[in-house]
Amino acid sequence: MTAPGTKSDNRVTTVLFVPSPPMGHVTPFLAPATYLRNNGHRVGFIDYGVPVDLERHGFLRFRIPDWVPDWDEAAGQVAALAQDPARVRHYKESSYITFEDAAIDAARNVITAFDPDVVVTDGHTYPAILAAHIAKRPMVSYLVTRFALTPDLHQDRDLVNELHGRRMERFVKHGASFDFRVWECLSNQGNALIGHRAFIGEDTVVPERCRLVNPTLPPELSNEPGDPFPEDLVGSGKYVFLSFGSQVYWQPENAVRVARATAALGLRTVWSTREIVDPQVLRGTEDILICVRHLHRRDYYRALEGASAIVNHAGSGGLTEALYLGTPILALPCWTGQAIEARLLEQCGAGIMLGESERSEARLAAALEKLVMPNSTYRQAAGRVRDAFRASDGAKDFAELVLDVADGKTL
Repeated sequence: MTAPGTKSDNRVTTVLFVPSPPMGHVTPFLAPATYLRNNGHRVGFIDYGVPVDLERHGFLRFRIPDWVPDWDEAAGQVAALAQDPARVRHYKESSYITFEDAAIDAARNVITAFDPDVVVTDGHTYPAILAAHIAKRPMVSYLVTRFALTPDLHQDRDLVNELHGRRMERFVKHGASFDFRVWECLSNQGNALIGHRAFIGEDTVVPERCRLVNPTLPPELSNEPGDPFPEDLVGSGKYVFLSFGSQVYWQPENAVRVARATAALGLRTVWSTREIVDPQVLRGTEDILICVRHLHRRDYYRALEGASAIVNHAGSGGLTEALYLGTPILALPCWTGQAIEARLLEQCGAGIMLGESERSEARLAAALEKLVMPNSTYRQAAGRVRDAFRASDGAKDFAELVLDVADGKTL
């Protein structure tokens, strides 16, 4: 019998992946795409400006313009944007309601040229979703966030309800009828949601036509660019790793508070800063705060796995990676929906969430002290989630779902 996800009868399936640009939405696509490619299938990506060299990973890449007009402006500044309701509204409307039909046409042109048997979309990529519908291609929606599990808790729920009528008009205009969970569009054929019951809870209701799949870390590349991790910290466990992701990375006030709280525990903080906007703001913290920019993927995962604890924004990507490596997390959500991820983290016992009004040095130090204990209950819980995530090959399971949908099956 041929293993699921592999070629059978010498048939090659053509699969087009469409992630949205943030890093946390891109990396979950890489392992399933690699699995399919390695098993002889034809794999391509629509590239909306993703921060990954897709060609270096061996994929066909179709670069088309971002459909969100102010994406470049927002990148790295979302922490500030999130505090301005008018800018949040504009950002959401641009992303989900008022994008030009030309964005749909651009995606449809790729579909026509590449001729995929199935299109795998991030649930946020509305132009590509509509293009796949218009082109009558089977579609799988890859839900890389867990927002669909508790949409009523999402902080955008009022805005979603206000704009939903206009969103439906946009889809009906093209003869499309889909279900939505907050901003994510669900496929009528099949959906995959990254997660395991050990993380989301046994009683959590999963949407119809949706399969839970375990995460899989993307493959390493020997020639992938990146900075090395500080050698004196490798394997020491004497540090806390801090990252606010690819969108909200510049939060110097929070970073300095975390570093001072960590120093009070006798540990140093390693901050993944990406592009530092103003290093002068950090003057005087050199002994307690080590800034690294773009770590090589191998060193990034070593840094996560070897940390006493991880502090992050509870973005779906960074949170999933940390749990896959079994490290407890202090979550400081700052952007829409991240509190949902942080609540799941607390419910499974693998971390602590602090809201915006709770981030004094004293509160940060108290939370970190609980997390960094070598055999803390938080580390034990993170280890249980890690073991559950690794119990099956998520990339293979996802590939099986994609090939089933390509064959005309539905969940």
